[in-house]
Amino acid sequence: MKRFFHKVGQILFSCLPILITIGIQVAVTIPVTVYYFWFLGYKGKLPTTGQNMYQWLIHMMTHSDYAIYVTAVWGLVSLTLFCIWYRRVHNYKEDYPVKRTLTPYSVGGLILMVVGLQLSINYFYSILEPLMPGIFEKYNDVLSFPDSTPVGYAVLIIYGVIVAPIHEEFLNRGVTLHYANKAMPFWLANLFQALLFGLLHMNLVQSSYAFLVGIVIGYIYHTAKNIWIPIFFHMAFNLFGTMVPLMPLKNSTTSAYVLVGVIGLTVAISGCILYRTSIRIQEGAM
Repeated sequence: MKRFFHKVGQILFSCLPILITIGIQVAVTIPVTVYYFWFLGYKGKLPTTGQNMYQWLIHMMTHSDYAIYVTAVWGLVSLTLFCIWYRRVHNYKEDYPVKRTLTPYSVGGLILMVVGLQLSINYFYSILEPLMPGIFEKYNDVLSFPDSTPVGYAVLIIYGVIVAPIHEEFLNRGVTLHYANKAMPFWLANLFQALLFGLLHMNLVQSSYAFLVGIVIGYIYHTAKNIWIPIFFHMAFNLFGTMVPLMPLKNSTTSAYVLVGVIGLTVAISGCILYRTSIRIQEGAM
């Protein structure tokens, strides 16, 4: 019984990093709000009535640079904390060198996984969008910042491609998976951390595909035995999604979307096999 409660305690402790980073996000909104609405000169432009004020604030907080700045500051603060946390709990003696892991075959496998995952997620979700228009409308609204400035967009891209992958890997794979793996077998711990990774994105569409991608990245971290390999993969995945928008298949049937999605899934599985084979060859050479 004592061992059971110890396991339960470890599982609950695995949730602590996510709760802490959400707390950080709430906390950083205070200084960012003061900076954004006071020092940027909005004081004299505020609506006079309460109802207009509420609508104006909601619009500013979801469609302008404000949301981008909150996210960026939160990411940097949380990244710093979990980088330090990871360094304290991680045994670096068990790491594989990055140069040993990143062979031409493993890099090729990782690239195939990036491309395949992006294809399968985009085109399979394109099939679901007409079936759940309200959910996808909210998702698209979350990702759009129509009132943002060029500086805001630049910050958003830098955050999405560089800061977010480092932050989320130290948080989810570096710390959360570390504790979850103490309480359960790796396959279950990987599902658990991926679930928390998905919940962190706080909308159904992003949460669902973040969960799927989180499983893959957790597997990469487990086999690569170096936090920088999943960081590089995460950066490449976000960069591909940002710089290579996948166009819809105009005037195509559902079967066309299914076909492209299946091709993407096949490419991703092929990349996973190539990557894993390369890792096993390297392990056999040690």
